[in-house]
Amino acid sequence: MYDEGEDAAAAAAAAAAAAAAVTAQAEADALSAKASGDPKVFSQDEVNRFLADDRRKSEAKFVAKQGELEGAYKEALANQSLSTDQRKQLENKLEDLQKTFLSKEQQLEHDKSKLETEMSEKVSTLEDELKGWEAKYKNSLVDRALQDAAVKNDAFNPDQILTI
Repeated sequence: MYDEGEDAAAAAAAAAAAAAAVTAQAEADALSAKASGDPKVFSQDEVNRFLADDRRKSEAKFVAKQGELEGAYKEALANQSLSTDQRKQLENKLEDLQKTFLSKEQQLEHDKSKLETEMSEKVSTLEDELKGWEAKYKNSLVDRALQDAAVKNDAFNPDQILTI
């Protein structure tokens, strides 16, 4: 079974190990530069590497935190005592959290599918409401026709004809 939390933890551990190796190398270079008395001048590649390592560390922490939050949200959603509103809020928060790592195209596709789902729900609700009003209208037409026929044929009490 695929577990995003374990994958995120493994990715975070690998990134941390790589960052530690680069940091150790940088510290060793700095110590050798101090020993020689010359200030260490970093090349652009080294600076880029430092920044990339820092970004990987931050991202690994963020991914691990995201995995924890997703687990907490899923656990809370599994709780049967939640109200519909609370469940909907948790689902929205979980969805927003999962969207943070999507590319722009994936976010647009996700938003499009969400809007399509919302619109199809609205359409079905309106269709049901339309059918209800149509049935009420037809019933009122039939009732009116029966009452008119009862009055035309001199019924003693036209309302009794409707109840039959």
